[in-house]
Amino acid sequence: MGFLQPDTSFYSEYTDKGKYLLTWRLSVLFAFVFALLSLSLIFIHLIAFFIYFSAFLIAFLGIIYLHKTKKYEHIYWSYSIGGSTLISISFYTEMNTVHYAEFFWIISIILFSYIGLSRKVGLFFLGFNGLSVLLHLTFFLNNTKPIERPATFVESVGILVEIVLGLFMVAYLLNQYLKFQSYAERQLIRVNQELAEQNNIIVKKSAENAVLVKEIHHRVKNNLQIIVSLLRMHSEEVSSEETKTHFAEAMNRIMSMSLIHDKLYQEKELSSIDFDSYLKELIQEIMRSFVKNNQTISCDFKSELHLGGLKTLVPLGLLINELMTNSIKHAFNEQETGTITIRITEKDHQIMLEYSDSGTWKATDKQTGFGVELVGLLTHQLDGKLERSGSTYHFTLANLDT
Repeated sequence: MGFLQPDTSFYSEYTDKGKYLLTWRLSVLFAFVFALLSLSLIFIHLIAFFIYFSAFLIAFLGIIYLHKTKKYEHIYWSYSIGGSTLISISFYTEMNTVHYAEFFWIISIILFSYIGLSRKVGLFFLGFNGLSVLLHLTFFLNNTKPIERPATFVESVGILVEIVLGLFMVAYLLNQYLKFQSYAERQLIRVNQELAEQNNIIVKKSAENAVLVKEIHHRVKNNLQIIVSLLRMHSEEVSSEETKTHFAEAMNRIMSMSLIHDKLYQEKELSSIDFDSYLKELIQEIMRSFVKNNQTISCDFKSELHLGGLKTLVPLGLLINELMTNSIKHAFNEQETGTITIRITEKDHQIMLEYSDSGTWKATDKQTGFGVELVGLLTHQLDGKLERSGSTYHFTLANLDT
């Protein structure tokens, strides 16, 4: 550590270290140069002495402040404000000289505030100093005075030193700005590389998880089918037709859930299922299980709901299963021909289900049994409402997956 290389370990960020080091080095340089300039002009040019000595005080107090507080932001403000003020004083007190050095200092102040503070602050000092220059040129050009005396050797050297210092400050600030930009670019490249690596890990894990989830759905489907097979075996051992019917209803309820897991296993997108395909298979399974050989019953199904998630499709599939099962069992005679109509639409995250059959319900006491009770429970599960007129149902259901 040296006088021009102070300790910056109290900062963790590279830019903070750079800005603190920038203000420290410039403060030391300004204090030294302006002390020499003010001493050399103390008996030659009183106004110039006052301006140089003020600049020396600002720089010297900046060194003390930086050493005590380790904070640099206030230094950027004091240098930008103090420098702009001293330039304005020089413009309007030294009317019989050409202000070469001041223009370099204006550029330095704008860069200094832009790098150390913010873009908006830099633009403010650009406007402030630009206005100061404009007023000076207007006032100076309209009140041109001849130079009363030639500059002394000491004054000429002072102006030259000032110009060189201003140019050095411009070059140093630009160099520091490029360092900050280069560091930011390197950090951006490093962060992008880390993000790319993390993204590759996430993609790999996501693919593995998708395979595992699909395998789970596949095993759940297999287990449910095993249960269906066991129920079918037991149903063949009983002689009561009513018991066989109960077995068939239970198997169909399980099959409706098994079909969903089968669809999820086949789908690329695990969050949604092809609803049309699922419901068509479910309808075929219900027809195969309950429609007798001497019956001719068809299902007219149309849906606007093409994709759906588990929260909605499981209860919706069970609901349609119960409605169709009840219709086939109670609405049609053994040799009757009929049609079941299902219409599904969706609007504003609401599913409208219209269900009806062309049969004639022959057993009204069955309409209040377990199947109808289950329809009410499933409607409630879907946060829905049910209106019924005979064998026509109008459901308004919530899409729980949106």
